[in-house]
Amino acid sequence: MFKQFNVKLFISSHYHNYERLSENGIIYIVSAGGGAPLTRLKNFIPQLIKHETKYHYLVISIELTNISIIVNDIDEKEIDRFKIEII
Repeated sequence: MFKQFNVKLFISSHYHNYERLSENGIIYIVSAGGGAPLTRLKNFIPQLIKHETKYHYLVISIELTNISIIVNDIDEKEIDRFKIEII
């Protein structure tokens, strides 16, 4: 269904950590580092690009042709940064 509707980015939260994965041209973000006890990654996932077990937040900027995401920990240290072309 994601391919059918040209989905480029899917953001969810469940495990209390930060994960960025890529599969079939779609970026998947797990972001749940807001306060509950953190969850360590238990298994290696081949699609995994970035993983951090830290409290964090996302800064998302949406422009006409792209989406930029910066991930910072609670000490303002950058964890991850990437851009997705949407057109």
